[in-house]
Amino acid sequence: MSREIAAALAEAKLEEWKTRSYVELRALVGETVAEAVTGPDGIEYQIEVDIFWDSPKQRRDIHVLVSIDGGGVSSFRPLLKDFIVSP
Repeated sequence: MSREIAAALAEAKLEEWKTRSYVELRALVGETVAEAVTGPDGIEYQIEVDIFWDSPKQRRDIHVLVSIDGGGVSSFRPLLKDFIVSP
């Protein structure tokens, strides 16, 4: 797995999710969205997006975490990108 390609794919996925409104994200709290994407290097990368409360007690800020790996050994140490959105 190329960490550079994985980082670019993760960043693109993160930018996709940043376009969603707080209300849209709030409806998805607790969800995990997974997909496989073939990178320009021909390797299949697994991307997971987890949406959860940044502080479960306050239930205010939403944390969106994108993880990506190329399968095999890299699945034990995926590349992570994230952001937090407030109402």
